Amino acid sequence: MSNYMNDVPMTPGASASMGTAQDTEVVAFLAKTENASDVSTVLATIYKSDPTDKVNKKTDIQAVQQFVTVKISEIGMSFIVEEGKHFQGQVFFKRSIFQEYHCQANSSAYVDHQSVVPQMPSFQFKINLAMILDCLNIFGHTPNKYTSLQFVYRGYGSPFILLLEEDGVITNCSIKTMDAEDTLSFDYAGTVANRVLIDSDNLLEAFGELDYSSSILKILLTPDIPFLKLSTNGQMGAFTMDFCKSREPGEIFESFQLNEPIRHSFQLSLIKPCIKALTIAKKTRMLLTRNGLLSFQHVVPIGTHVHTIEFYILASDLPDDMTF
Repeated sequence: MSNYMNDVPMTPGASASMGTAQDTEVVAFLAKTENASDVSTVLATIYKSDPTDKVNKKTDIQAVQQFVTVKISEIGMSFIVEEGKHFQGQVFFKRSIFQEYHCQANSSAYVDHQSVVPQMPSFQFKINLAMILDCLNIFGHTPNKYTSLQFVYRGYGSPFILLLEEDGVITNCSIKTMDAEDTLSFDYAGTVANRVLIDSDNLLEAFGELDYSSSILKILLTPDIPFLKLSTNGQMGAFTMDFCKSREPGEIFESFQLNEPIRHSFQLSLIKPCIKALTIAKKTRMLLTRNGLLSFQHVVPIGTHVHTIEFYILASDLPDDMTF
């Protein structure tokens, strides 16, 4: 996978789509947007290492082999990362964010273009997420300059291609794809759950008070004051953050459904990506079930589009045989 990037000598203004009519005929998927930076900003939230670290960037990419499952359908693209059976992070890009979007879907399948829920994918493969982010940022970030992006995929076994153009300079990044196993499916229907919708900045402030030397984070969602409690026990000792000590839940949550006190413990390392996404989110839906499933759904407005970033984490205090 080392040779994933090649410059393409093309004259300014030349089409970067496919090149020839024959090539176009075998393209199974193509999506084009005028701002690669927006895609990179959202995708980076599910990457555990920081791809914007210019000092250690090359070391990180060589050391961290973090793969993402890409699912492409008629309604959009999903990028899904997982860690064992306890963590999943996913980004969904609706087709409407792209200026062009072409996918050779199964013609016998019903397609709901208005749906915001990823449907049965037409294509699915696994790819190195670090390489995608490196390619998306190949031109850097210059104020008032935009890098156009095309995703191109020719079908099973083919590489995933990123075509980027800025100021007439076109770069072709071709990344090897691999077969992908089925991703986890978390079903909390029918179980008791507490839900809140909260301003992301407020939740970020709460998580910012934690002792990150701790390996475990305890979360309590309850219908009683303080409604949300976060607890850690690290090098600085035991720490507890009570989210609210006096007000009604309707004053701090935009909406809420708090049925009963629910408390579980989670690996703090699995929570960190969820916290990183809070920095660009506007609103966050937080869910905690009696069975120990924690979910964050971040609503991220960038430009004229709204993106959704979701995380699912299973509690570390569950029996080993419990599954979803």
